[in-house]
Order: sequence, then C-alpha cells, then structure tokens
Amino acid sequence: MGLVGWLAQRSPLLCRIAVRALPNPIKLLTWKTYERWLLTFRLPAGQMAFCNSLEVVDEVLKRDSVNFPKSRFVTVLLRPLIGDGVFGQGGGPNVKAKRRAYFLALAELPEQEVDRVARELTREYVARWLREGDKVAVPQELSRLTIDIVSQLMFGTRFTEAESRQFVDTFFTYHQKASAVLLLCSSGRADATQDLVNKMGLKAVGETLRTLIDQRFVAPFMQEKDGGFDPQHPDVPYFHRLISEVIDLKLEGETAVPVRQQIHDEISVLILAGHETTASVLSWLFWELSSPESYRGNLCLNADAAPVELMTGLINETLRLYPPIAFFLRDVEQEALFRGKTLSAGSSIVVSPWTLQRHKSFWHDPANFCPARWFNGNKAEDAELPTQGEDTQCQFPKMKRHSFIPFGAGTRICPGKNFAEVEMRAILSEVVAATTFSRRPGPAPQPLGALTTRPDYNFRFEFQPRLGPKQGT
Repeated sequence: MGLVGWLAQRSPLLCRIAVRALPNPIKLLTWKTYERWLLTFRLPAGQMAFCNSLEVVDEVLKRDSVNFPKSRFVTVLLRPLIGDGVFGQGGGPNVKAKRRAYFLALAELPEQEVDRVARELTREYVARWLREGDKVAVPQELSRLTIDIVSQLMFGTRFTEAESRQFVDTFFTYHQKASAVLLLCSSGRADATQDLVNKMGLKAVGETLRTLIDQRFVAPFMQEKDGGFDPQHPDVPYFHRLISEVIDLKLEGETAVPVRQQIHDEISVLILAGHETTASVLSWLFWELSSPESYRGNLCLNADAAPVELMTGLINETLRLYPPIAFFLRDVEQEALFRGKTLSAGSSIVVSPWTLQRHKSFWHDPANFCPARWFNGNKAEDAELPTQGEDTQCQFPKMKRHSFIPFGAGTRICPGKNFAEVEMRAILSEVVAATTFSRRPGPAPQPLGALTTRPDYNFRFEFQPRLGPKQGT
C-alpha cells in the first residue's frame, strides 16, 4: 500500500491509475471484519482499528465524546465539494453549535410539507418514466428527483432539466475519482493527502458542481439578502430562515470567512448531503423489489402489514443492507485503550454500519432482504438474542443499541434523518401505487463505496402503469 501511495504521488496519471486499481473498500472486507469485535491494522497513514464491538462503538459515537472527530481524510476529500461546510468538519464546539442550529432549523420544517412536495414531484417524475418505458436510468433519476425535492423545499426553486442532468452526472464522476483508500496509502501528512486529492482531479469536478449551485441558488439568495428580506416572513423560502440560524452564529476563535462563501458552502451541504443518501437507499430498494427472489416481483406489496408499517419495513431493511455511508472514519486525537489494544494519537478508527448491520451476532439471517423483520415494531433497544436452537424463522430479536446506525449516532447523527424518512416513504408509496417495474438486461450493481454506497452504474428499469381494480388487478 505504501508503494501504491508513493507511485500515486508521482503524477496525476499514476494517481488516476491507482484509484482505478485499488479495490472497492467494501470488497476489502473479509470474514474477520464481519465476525471479530476489534481488528487493528498497520497502514502507511498510521494505525487503524476496525470495530464491531458495540461497547467500543458506543464509546466512539457517544454524545459527549470529543476524542474521535470526523477523519481528516474525509474532510480533505469533501472540501472541493462543500468547502468549509459544517458537515465536512472534524469536530469541536463550533461544529457542535452549527450542527445544533441545523437540528433546530430542520425540526421546524413540517413533515406534512415534506410529504406534499415529495409526492407532487414524484408524480411528475413517474408520469415521465411511464412515457419513457424501458429507458429509465433509476439511480440517476432518483438523484434528480431527490435534488428537486430538497431544493424546492429549501429554496423555492430547482435546477432546469439540463442543469439537473449535468449536476448528477458530474457528481457521479466525483465519486469515481475520489478514494479514501488511496489517502490511507499515503504517509498521512496533511501535505501528502492534499497532494493526492489534487492529483485525483477533484478540484475541477468540484468547481463545476459549485458553479451550478452558485448560478441557480447562491446568486439569487445573495440578491434577496442584499435587498434586506425578513427571514421570518412566511413567504420567504425555508432555507433563508435556516441559513440565518447557521451563518449568524458568532463562534469563538472562528476565522473570518466571507459571508457569501459561508452561504455557498452550506447550500452545497444541503444539496449534496440532502439528496445523495436518500437516492442511494431508494435505488437499492427498487433494485431489491424488482428481483424475483425478493417477494416475487413486488408480492411483498400485498403483505398483511399496514401500509405505513410496510413502507417503513421496506425502507429500514434497505437501510440495514445498504447503509448510505458504509464506514464512519474517525481520528483518534488522544491515546485510547479498547479491548486490551492501545490506539496511539493520530490513529484512525472505523465504525462500519455495513458490517454491524450484517453481523450474525446481531441479526437473524443477516444477508437476506427481509422487511418482515420490522413489522412488529422492532426498534434499536437492548434485548437478548434467541437461545441456541430456538426457532427464529418467524421470530426476529430486538436490535441491540448501535447495531442499526444508518444515520449515525451520538454527536454525528444526521440532522436530516426525519426529513429523509418522510421523503422516502412518500416517494416509495407514490411509485408503487402507480407503477410496476422490471429490470432491463445488465449486470447486478455493486456499491461504489468511495463516499457512499450508491450503485456503481445507472441500471435501467421498464416502468408500466399499475392497472386499477376495474382492469382486474
């Protein structure tokens, strides 16, 4: 790995070759990472620990922990996209205060409004999908739809169709060029990691995305801001109220950053983080529903569960098998002792929803897509697993705390969790009520794994209208 990192720093061409040559990080997971409680590795960038122990996970993610901020490698990978946006920063009181402002502001956005806008825009997309027949690129279309939902709710406007397609395709290119694994092959020094990010070509891709955001959202916002709008006025787009809470924070020791740049960074956070994880989860859910092995072509939609419970079960099971962020990579700022192993300051530690949510000690039949496991109000509560030999075919144990963390936990739990859940239920219910869908020929997608678990290519579906009762279905 050290040799790969050294070669990648020789030239942009060798860097791009290294990104392509390194395996998908999810494919690097061996049986040990699914069964051992704590594994330690020696990497060129320093020591790394990979943990499945729920006690260690709790220590790393707990609310008052300041010793395990977001990894410096993640921060440098995200900077060309979101600059100094709060969700790309490591930690500390300033980040905590801004995240709290996001929580409070997003809590004021009515769920009914999220549901209404998501349903209206989904119906618009579905009508077009039905006209296009078998030409629908599902991941791309779901990315466009979720961007439209977020931007319509937050800014009262959205990209044009041409801008939307360019934005989604360019963002996919960013995923393909970015590699946290390659950064771990470097020495770990700030100058070395930044040099690799430069050679990955992320700056130019990020500038294209930020230019699109600036033209469509930042410039109009600045014009209204300079005009002296009242952020509390009911007709003002929701983002104006939210950004007032975040930007107006006077934080101790914070360097002066131009207001326009702050606004641009936070808008980028909302657009990118606000759509990507939702689109990724829904892409995998529709892929599973289209499988003959998964409820025989939407047979699960006729299950006995109540509609809300059914939708929640489908979404939660997809979140379990395909968590949008596969790895939470954290820095170790002070020496830590876990399960008899010492992690020195400067090490990295990985909490992986991908392995925790597929771990045989926490889940019955963990590799199987089974929404029924959620139909009895299963929640993340401490409970004992069934005893050896007990029949568990139809009995699913209650989850243990931190064994299901698709939105993170503790100080880093996603502020948009409730927003995403309402949005996904609305999109799913509209699509399955109006359509049937089937896969077009092509390979099974794999999780891209660079930044999120989005599918590695735009698989295509054929959408047909779902016939009503009068037509005999």
